[in-house]
Amino acid sequence: MGGTEFGEVITAEGTMITIADAIDADALRIRHEFLDMPGLALTVPQTAKLYALSNSHARSLLDSLVAEGFLAGDPGGRYRRSTPTPSV
Repeated sequence: MGGTEFGEVITAEGTMITIADAIDADALRIRHEFLDMPGLALTVPQTAKLYALSNSHARSLLDSLVAEGFLAGDPGGRYRRSTPTPSV
């Protein structure tokens, strides 16, 4: 197999496949809980305890979900599902 740009790999048979970024299982678990319980609001320490994560890893995951637009943080340090803004 040979490598090319952007995570693409050409197999021995000449087929090109694209390698996706690794999926963080912890991020998937957190996302699932917020989808399953729409009113859920968690702080970093609560998230860390619920998912058996370090506080720094929990904060990193929550912040990445905020950056994606999936979660929103509030001034009290709680994270909840972001509400989509209606298009005008």
